Amino acid sequence: MNTIAPITINNTPLSPIVFNNTPVITLAMMDKVHERPEGTARRNFNTNKDKLIEREDYFHVTRKTPMPEKRTLDEIRTLGIPPKGIILLTESGYLLLVKSFTDDLAWKVQRQLVNGYFKAIGRDNLNTEQEPPHLPYATKEQREPLIKAVRRLVSVSNAKGRPLTHEDAHSIINLKMGVDSVEALTLEQIPKAMTLVGEILERVVLEGEYIGKDDAPYPDPECYLSPAQRLELDQAIKHALTGLWDECSDETGRQWVCNRLRVMLHLRRIEDMHPDQLPLALAELERLKQDLSAFFEFRAKERRFLCREIIGAGTPWTPHLAKQWKAELKQTVPPRPDWLAMREKLLRQAEDN
Repeated sequence: MNTIAPITINNTPLSPIVFNNTPVITLAMMDKVHERPEGTARRNFNTNKDKLIEREDYFHVTRKTPMPEKRTLDEIRTLGIPPKGIILLTESGYLLLVKSFTDDLAWKVQRQLVNGYFKAIGRDNLNTEQEPPHLPYATKEQREPLIKAVRRLVSVSNAKGRPLTHEDAHSIINLKMGVDSVEALTLEQIPKAMTLVGEILERVVLEGEYIGKDDAPYPDPECYLSPAQRLELDQAIKHALTGLWDECSDETGRQWVCNRLRVMLHLRRIEDMHPDQLPLALAELERLKQDLSAFFEFRAKERRFLCREIIGAGTPWTPHLAKQWKAELKQTVPPRPDWLAMREKLLRQAEDN
């Protein structure tokens, strides 16, 4: 990850970031340069994430992500990488996400950012030497079978009195596969890594003893949702929470949805959900959507009451009153109107008619 001299966009100095020889920006930088409230770009990213392609439109970088160049931990922390990672948008990802910004300033900033940031960095600062081809890292979804296999290995190991932590298991995988972390595994390496975990389970933990499905201390991986089912569940949760960001953060809302499903389905973790339980979970999410719809309707009524009766002190809405005055009485509104008297006159006329 390289840092380059600051570039000013819309009177805002930006410290350019280059990751994997690609100019990128953070979501916070996007908010700042577009003069948007903090969290706007994050919300739009979460809403449209399913339309973006990881490692093409954005990078999800964590503190464990292998860096193309040797960096110290302090240098990495200067990017402000939180424990859950940080999103870095490429030029294509930015152009897709900025479509949601339709104001005049957005068009101006978009042109400046593309020409003065992405293209300028690519033209003047990036390494022009041809990098050796490398296979892309496996995505989190593609690593899921390996993650489940490691969970089973750790659970069985501890049940057999041979304590093994996830960190220990990952260290063995990293050493045998020649990578710095499991996040650096390619899709082609995942089957080999799973074979390795299976060998450890058989030789080190089980010592040749077979553990059947009924005796296994950790559920068989086949009892979990498939990637397609997990995606269906995630989309249903996201759909159910549409519009909730005014009340709480996306992550907080999702956590409480998962808690609701854990209690209802008697799950220790949401990842333990059985495929047979998915229809129940989807039905519960549909009920949640209806509950939220009723809440939003109630909140809208309360907001109207607040504006009209508390803030407005029950006064008539003058634009409507003026329009009604002209239409029914065929009179122009005086320069200094007595709005309350005008309302009373209109009410009396309505009663007479």
